[in-house]
Amino acid sequence: MIDVTTSGLVRDLLPSWMAVAEGAIDGIEGALWPEEAEQVARAVAKRRADFTAGRILARRALSTLGGPRGPIPRGDDGAPLWPPGFTGSITHCHNYAAAAVASRDVVAGLGVDAEEIRRLTGELEAYMFTPGEILRGLTEREPGERQAVAALMFCAKEAYYKAQRPLTEGWVGFQDVELELDEAAGRFDQMLGGVADRE
Repeated sequence: MIDVTTSGLVRDLLPSWMAVAEGAIDGIEGALWPEEAEQVARAVAKRRADFTAGRILARRALSTLGGPRGPIPRGDDGAPLWPPGFTGSITHCHNYAAAAVASRDVVAGLGVDAEEIRRLTGELEAYMFTPGEILRGLTEREPGERQAVAALMFCAKEAYYKAQRPLTEGWVGFQDVELELDEAAGRFDQMLGGVADRE
């Protein structure tokens, strides 16, 4: 098990010019701005804790780039609304949260995602992955490895969605995007409408 209180899960994956803040949710101190608190006022406690941690970390990351202080509300689709000139992504799972932020002068969109491996059950594969993805990425693997790779593939799809959303303002379903892992290089290709984008 990874110690989320000390490891740089997202920081170690991203270039240094992206600002990252991450950590264990139960150790993140701070509060929501009133506008943000209103958006989760009726949510269950776990959802409020995840949302709060994500917004606090997002503000920390934003401040390291000289971004403005203020709320980071969610839009109608649930995605964070970043201040002008910035883009970012927030993720959380179990007791871990992370936020990555960058200047729009450097990158138009970015996506990060984290997931617990044990949540990726075989029953979800047909919903999340295309037959080609299952055949190429999962079929020949032992159960434990298959579950870990399925979690990796799920995170890749989620990160792609988060990165493209502020650019296209479009909804992309799991079956609309097909990816191919290059495990040796630690990269993946995303296929959308027959066009490959290197991530």
